[in-house]
Amino acid sequence: MRADDELALAHQLLGQLDQRATVLYARVAALVRNAGTDRATVLRTEATTAGLPWILPLLETALAFHHAVRDAHDDLTATLDRLREAAVRTRWRTLVTARQLHLQA
Repeated sequence: MRADDELALAHQLLGQLDQRATVLYARVAALVRNAGTDRATVLRTEATTAGLPWILPLLETALAFHHAVRDAHDDLTATLDRLREAAVRTRWRTLVTARQLHLQA
């Protein structure tokens, strides 16, 4: 109940602003809250279209939860494959190493 109220407030306050990332964060949170329902399919396209590919690992994690709740094994496998392809840990470590090298130079 409280999550519903908080998400409704977030959508009310953010819906009219052009803060696509914040709006998408709120929608990902709603996806987790609604895991198992049919509301999960459009967020990946919206994130990509909005030019926010960095939000995709968060979205894919929420989608993995959604597919697990639905026992959608094929969809879960595909989502987990996309998470592996994102290689977030590797990319993060590369960024850290590059920044460290830059600071040492």
